[in-house]
Amino acid sequence: MQTFETCRRFFNYLQSWTPANPRSRAKTASITEAAQQLRLTPSSVSIQIKKLEQELGVQLFERARKGLILTGSGKVFLEIVLPAMESLRHAEVMVKDTAGELTGNIVIASVYDIKQYYLPLLADFAKTNKEVNLTILTGDNTEILSLLTSGQADFGMARINPSTAQFAVRPLISPRPCLILAGDHFLHPKKKISLADLRECRFVFLPRNTTSRRLIEEKFYRAGYALNVSFEAWSCADIIDCVLLGLGPGIVHDICVPTEKNSLRVVDLTSIFGSTDVNLISRKHKFFSKADSTFIEAVLSYRKNKNTSASWKKRSRDAL
Repeated sequence: MQTFETCRRFFNYLQSWTPANPRSRAKTASITEAAQQLRLTPSSVSIQIKKLEQELGVQLFERARKGLILTGSGKVFLEIVLPAMESLRHAEVMVKDTAGELTGNIVIASVYDIKQYYLPLLADFAKTNKEVNLTILTGDNTEILSLLTSGQADFGMARINPSTAQFAVRPLISPRPCLILAGDHFLHPKKKISLADLRECRFVFLPRNTTSRRLIEEKFYRAGYALNVSFEAWSCADIIDCVLLGLGPGIVHDICVPTEKNSLRVVDLTSIFGSTDVNLISRKHKFFSKADSTFIEAVLSYRKNKNTSASWKKRSRDAL
């Protein structure tokens, strides 16, 4: 079973990088790259592929200098045998679902701040459904799509709206951008803050590869300004800590605004930058177990406890 599971994930990985036409799926596969994507060692992947070939009595790959090339038998396995085994696995899940108690594995890939927002829900889901193994992976939008495509993640929570031909997309929330100012910042007493005011700031900001950073940089660029970033922080929580340390103002999502830290001023920047939609993403034709369906329902109906941030926002956030 372990041999098949590893190879199933490897073949799913192949489907993520090979062309859409099954007959052209004979390009070279890198064991090292596949192992990194599957979070396994190259030797582990190689051993499991050899075991599967021994069990089947056929050669699935030709070993080339640059990696592996699918043989005719390998193509058959990819196009016919693998889907049949997937159907068998789905049938096994359906039978287990009749027992009543939720079981199985759910892997979620999320950007950091969205994971933090949904963490109370994920914790409650795990406590309520003790027989469901819940795994949470953190990455950027590109990594999340890669994990979904290769079958390593069942669900993604990210600020992207991928092709509906390959993915099912369910809207979740639309976080608003907020400016965080320390009490001694020159903009702190200013009643109305414009984009022209922001060009004078040296920001603590998210890394360049994030969707939020890209969208705000584009807004600055279109206005003929440059976003001046003096310090990069990995998450909204880190940005707020850096603002408190005097490293500069920051822009975070409203869902990350803390309940306290009253020395800060929070300004809603939606009228300048708009908001970004967060979606729950899954593969288009993914089979959903009862645990999967229950998870989807829980995420779509989740609303963070208003007491967590509403009181802080009411006291401290200023509309433009």
